Amino acid sequence: MSNKYLRVVKQIGLLFVLYAFTRLLFLFFNYSYFKGNGYLFLSFFYGLRFDAVVISTLNSVLFLVYLLPFKYTVKPLFLRIYNLLFVLVNAIALLFNCIDIAYFEFTQKRSTFDLFQTLTGANDGMQVLPSYISHYWYILIIWLTIVFILIYTVKQKTSPYLPISVKEKVLHLLVIVFVFTPLALISSRGGIQYRPITMISAATYNHGKNVSLILNTPFSILRTFNKPVLSPVKYFDSDKLVTIYNPYQQCPEQPYTFIQKNVVIIIMESIGSEYTALAQDGKSLTPFLDSLSNYSTVYNQAYANGKTSIKGIPAVVAGIPTLFDGSFINSPYNTNRIESIATLLKAKNYSSSFYHGGINGTMGFDVFAKAAGFEKYYGRNEYPNKNDFDGNWGIFDEPFFQYFKNNLDKENTPFISCIFSLSSHHPYTLPDKYKHKFTRNELEISATIQYADYALLKFFETAQQSSWFKNTLFVITADHTSMSINPKYQTAAGIYSIPLIVFDPSKPNGKTINTITQQIDILPLILHHLNYDLPYFSFGTKPCNNHAEEHFSVSYNGHFYQLITEKFCVQFDGESTIAVFDMKNDRLLSNNLVNQSGVDYRHEETLLKAIIQSYNNSLIENKMIIPPK
Repeated sequence: MSNKYLRVVKQIGLLFVLYAFTRLLFLFFNYSYFKGNGYLFLSFFYGLRFDAVVISTLNSVLFLVYLLPFKYTVKPLFLRIYNLLFVLVNAIALLFNCIDIAYFEFTQKRSTFDLFQTLTGANDGMQVLPSYISHYWYILIIWLTIVFILIYTVKQKTSPYLPISVKEKVLHLLVIVFVFTPLALISSRGGIQYRPITMISAATYNHGKNVSLILNTPFSILRTFNKPVLSPVKYFDSDKLVTIYNPYQQCPEQPYTFIQKNVVIIIMESIGSEYTALAQDGKSLTPFLDSLSNYSTVYNQAYANGKTSIKGIPAVVAGIPTLFDGSFINSPYNTNRIESIATLLKAKNYSSSFYHGGINGTMGFDVFAKAAGFEKYYGRNEYPNKNDFDGNWGIFDEPFFQYFKNNLDKENTPFISCIFSLSSHHPYTLPDKYKHKFTRNELEISATIQYADYALLKFFETAQQSSWFKNTLFVITADHTSMSINPKYQTAAGIYSIPLIVFDPSKPNGKTINTITQQIDILPLILHHLNYDLPYFSFGTKPCNNHAEEHFSVSYNGHFYQLITEKFCVQFDGESTIAVFDMKNDRLLSNNLVNQSGVDYRHEETLLKAIIQSYNNSLIENKMIIPPK
């Protein structure tokens, strides 16, 4: 049996060497992309974790069966099958690593499961495969060399079976159950952290452009198997497309002096417009937010781009909606190069940080924040007082907001910092001392909404005493809406209605903006306030555009795309418009006008098609940044 364990260890070691070898070739042939990034050597070290996931996932069952202390495991037929499976499984996995050595130059990311769509789908990949092989013949040579090494190393002489005692069998089985199996499980999830590692986890280590070097292609394929994959779309020719909708932006369009203000983005968990004074029903649960609105710019027709936190965060900080099933954070596109408010302001020497009181790893916020360019992340792990844990999700809002403020006091200015609140999330837990102060009404969430608003009040009371406060632009919004009792907020549009206010302590004048606004507009909105003078990429609308008909909100609910404009709420299934509602005259959006004569929604349908085409193709082609000149 000891020889078996030694053989398995040697084979695991060989696989790590082969993965490192293909990573080295990947770097060699794509060095122009990675040069100047730094940390290249460390990328090989960090990559071991992702290699371990693949090696364990693909081989653990095979190794387990081989290690069992039974006579059949030394039979010639069993060993031939074992050797064949070992070579076949790992040769195929390493083939994809080899493919990306050349294919990376086209995509600038590791291939994901959508590679199979490229090979077999509408892109006619199989037709160009022969020319690909002939042009990149050396890839085939590299792979065949790897296959030869695998075949050579699995050869071994058949040893006679030596009977072992029942006691020895039990001992070996205990080793398999309590040592090998736990190690295999830990390796297959990438460690003992809160969630199994994903592709975006590679962004937590070093320079964002090194993500593809840290990853390996089999890992990317495994992690995106059965995940939503976008299809290329072509409703318009490219020249026509950019005249309808273009995410490549620059605003102001004339040179202005950049205003170096700090920026604080506050994302309030689940606080829909229904809970605020925007509802105009006298039942506001947010007295402080309402009072602050009197001294702020209020966007009273603001909409979320999704219905979950995991969709709201990329929309707010990076201007990326999720127009497919699932989420951008967990999608095959989460390692695309993106621009966020952190990366864009870094060009103006801003430091950046992201705060969420939840358990580190919750919904992948920590790794996304890193991938989005935020230099520091603060979660429950970093918070010093564990007594403030709510027993479910993380740290109660009031103490975590004070922790946020105290940390900002230590920051060098200018800074961009984002905090995402937590307490107004199911199961809606309150600190004991506030259980009688904040009580529930018809909505289960109501008491924690009041508490979250109170935590925000306390934050502003202490923050206004800080030196950085008056030179800071505050943007307050929500990640999504929650439960509702008001019919207005139960409509196709109302379920996305959220507050959005911009507060500048140096200009505390109340102002209301009536045009449609959405979460993905927040990035260009901030840049506009700062007179940002560099081009940038954002799916949102430039706030300096005064044409109301060009302001919109877009979302996807798993069945259809939805576009909200001043005139209509349009629902589109990818091929045709299935519903049109009058936003001005049909408050409850109950009358579908799609088949009625005289209703002209061609502009909205054209705009929505352009958004879908630009969005799908930008993500698929990894073109979500301004291309270098």
